[in-house]
Amino acid sequence: MFWASAMVAPLARQLGADSEDSAFLTFPAQLGLMMFAAGLMCGAQLGERFSQQAVPVD
Repeated sequence: MFWASAMVAPLARQLGADSEDSAFLTFPAQLGLMMFAAGLMCGAQLGERFSQQAVPVD
């Protein structure tokens, strides 16, 4: 996800959308992908924490 968010601006530049108007669209796309990646990481950590607590100790 982080790699994909890093590729948004160069991809827009490669497609010829190198103006202030394209920055209006690329910045939210990058931010959204980075927030999605952070949510995936936090969700994975929470899932691991809950699965460790659910294991019964003998």
